[in-house]
Amino acid sequence: EYPFLFRMVSEYENGEKNLSLYPNFLYSVAMAKWYHERDPDRDDGEKDTALAETTSAELLSQAIQTYPFGLAKLLKKLSDKGMITMASWEPVLQKPLFKNSSSGNNASLDHLVRLFVEKQYELWKDTEIQTWMLSVAKEVVEAEDADGMAADWRALQKEIWPPSEVNMYRHIIPEDQMGPAQIPQELLQMGGPGAQQEQQAMQQPGLQQTVQLGGDELREGNTLSILLQSLLPWVSVDSTSQPPPPPRAEEEEEEG
Repeated sequence: EYPFLFRMVSEYENGEKNLSLYPNFLYSVAMAKWYHERDPDRDDGEKDTALAETTSAELLSQAIQTYPFGLAKLLKKLSDKGMITMASWEPVLQKPLFKNSSSGNNASLDHLVRLFVEKQYELWKDTEIQTWMLSVAKEVVEAEDADGMAADWRALQKEIWPPSEVNMYRHIIPEDQMGPAQIPQELLQMGGPGAQQEQQAMQQPGLQQTVQLGGDELREGNTLSILLQSLLPWVSVDSTSQPPPPPRAEEEEEEG
């Protein structure tokens, strides 16, 4: 299903609807590509998209160079949650690329990055993902030290997101400020992880609140489906739930 995200981003490559210029989509497409490259049964539907010849490392490199403060904020969130060891990251984050990075005083961009971090940080906790992130980040800062290539990407950020106090996405509430929310019926009909929980929330008055994806949904659900659902304002990814304990020996004997 990863090619679906690739096609969606590729189809919106023109004008103001260019999704590849948004930080949440840049980082998300890089992750989806990483998983897709490792899927032995992957669908080659991406070959008809603009991303067909681009590797996950190249996509993540573009995301980091364009929005380095997005990665810095993601790492801080993971660190606050105890999901990452920052010792190996410190030398990288001390480089000018990260130390001098910001939203450029653009309220919309700052809000988008905050939404990305609050809603998707759980998806970046995997050790292999973090090893890949660190490897790409090191290559980016080395290239920056050598020839300053990242400056071109930062110039692109400033061009797309000039200083502005107007937050065009203020209607989308960050996860840490989320209150009760109505869930559209058409989304419930799409199914996928959390659909049953969403339906229960709709049927019980007073329970139209944030939907938590965790436990079986995260273990058994499709990674891309969970990633796309995490973009929804009322969905929260929670990995703190634990699987049920295995049956005791006595119970197994009785069943036998």
